[in-house]
Amino acid sequence: MMKIPESCKCPACAGYLIFDIALQRLRCDHCSREYSVSEYEDFLGKKTVNSENRGAAPAKDGGYRRRVMRRTYICSTCGGEVSPGVLSASASCPFCGKPIVFSDKILDTEEPDLIIPFMKEKKFFAEEYSKLFYNRHFVPGDFLREAQEKNISAQYFPFWIFDISAGGRAEAKAEKISRKGDKKWEHTVFELSGEGTEEFCGIPQDGTDELDDELSQRLEPFDVAGSVPYSFAYFAGHNVRIGNRGSRKSFKDVERRVKASLDSFLISGDDFDACRITEREYVIKPGSIRYAMFPVYLLDIPWRGEVFKYAMNGQTGRIVGNFPVKKFNVNMCVLFFACISMLLILGLGFLADYLPGFSQVLIFIPMLLVICATCYILARTSLPFWFENGVLALLGGLAGISGLLSAFFAMSGKDSDSRTAVFVLFFIFLVVFFGYHSLLKGRLEDEARDSLTGLAPNADAYAVSEKCVISSRNCRESGRYVSDSKSMRKS
Repeated sequence: MMKIPESCKCPACAGYLIFDIALQRLRCDHCSREYSVSEYEDFLGKKTVNSENRGAAPAKDGGYRRRVMRRTYICSTCGGEVSPGVLSASASCPFCGKPIVFSDKILDTEEPDLIIPFMKEKKFFAEEYSKLFYNRHFVPGDFLREAQEKNISAQYFPFWIFDISAGGRAEAKAEKISRKGDKKWEHTVFELSGEGTEEFCGIPQDGTDELDDELSQRLEPFDVAGSVPYSFAYFAGHNVRIGNRGSRKSFKDVERRVKASLDSFLISGDDFDACRITEREYVIKPGSIRYAMFPVYLLDIPWRGEVFKYAMNGQTGRIVGNFPVKKFNVNMCVLFFACISMLLILGLGFLADYLPGFSQVLIFIPMLLVICATCYILARTSLPFWFENGVLALLGGLAGISGLLSAFFAMSGKDSDSRTAVFVLFFIFLVVFFGYHSLLKGRLEDEARDSLTGLAPNADAYAVSEKCVISSRNCRESGRYVSDSKSMRKS
């Protein structure tokens, strides 16, 4: 059966209203009149429900009835037939282009207790993305042109919000490891235990398979204090996705994060070289469960067979993602510095022939200083980034390898000792090249973490408690042993 969808229409001219993010008001696309959401609700004769008085029912599970998901609608403006996707609660009419909100699909699955409206515009996302682009190094120049503002989609995604009380006890083994002789390590073993409770307030978990859990956690935190009661008027002109995961399924993911937080809270292994939880007894009780719609901007950029995904928290402006790297330029940069290092080392080697007797061994000191100085240049200075220009990178790489090959050929025509030295130096060159490459790659990864909001090492432990109480915490030394490995003993 076809339905007539609900749309936000201007009380003055019957034009379509759009929720303007900058104004935080509804604006008519025809007469440009503006209305607050409460004014529009009053016009419709509807009463918004205070979100603080709702959603305290742990039995919520978003009864996702599949029979209400696939529906066909008739546009109230042009009479065209609209068939939205199964998980879509908004669309633009394919005939007249007017924005439509399918509020009946939202209400028939799970009416949101609250909404966090978009606070940041697409323009902000595009500007911040550009800043991040220019703060990164060795990124293809034409990659920025693929990030068009028109390709950025503003979407409301469903989230479950959990208040949880958790507590219990945990036991762990930890070790302090120190060197004891050649290839031997002494392990001092400690037994740790802790008991306590934590209160978690407002742990979010996305309620759809469309949004990757890792991505949604990287976008946190969402400030629930800035939420408003549900009104479909906030969705006007934006994409809305319907959840397909109930609170029970989402709670399992939240429970894992709470356990990780309890592990970190009850067992503090920061003072040890290795730590492993051996036993845990936790009681995790869900309190209130609320259903919410959170704002997210998405941008996907296909690039040479790979898709680079970017997302921004529409409330706070927190951006996550990563950029491609021009591997050719990086390799040419490393090749140049590796060749320069080897040429300097070769020069010092020839200089050693003029030193008397045993003092020739001392030439290894300036050779080592050359490698250390080059490492410093790659790790700390802006010199490597001269090679971001493709022409300079190619010329630098060719110049470096030409100079090194010339030196090698000049040496290889002499006696057998010279040829042996060439093979040794070539092996050293390979070690130096891959060492420099690893160093520069590490620097680029550090810059990515600084310029883009990266995922924490333990993302599951993001659940931050509002209140925590330690009942007891014990630590005692239980023994020592010596092994051939620096790793913690599993048994």
